[in-house]
Amino acid sequence: PDAVYSKGEIATPLSVTATVSDGGVLSYQWYKDGAELSGEKNQTYTPKTDTVGTSKYKVKITNTLASATGNTTAEIFSGEITIIVKDTDGTGDISGDFNPQP
Repeated sequence: PDAVYSKGEIATPLSVTATVSDGGVLSYQWYKDGAELSGEKNQTYTPKTDTVGTSKYKVKITNTLASATGNTTAEIFSGEITIIVKDTDGTGDISGDFNPQP
């Protein structure tokens, strides 16, 4: 896995960096387990940690160049990132000094 979180823990945002040299406009669409995440169209996405399990995330980057002759868009997918969310039951940290009382 690329990251492991406890259920409910705040995840580190995933981000993508892309550049164009042809004057086009970049747009982004994030996916989870192959399904489009509705409304997630930024360069960054923070995975949800409310459900235990393993998920794979990727982002599609589209370059749109309206003045191009022929095909005005080009698309590419990022590599996948694997995120594991584990259950938190019984995994809390306990520390302290335990001294028997006479």
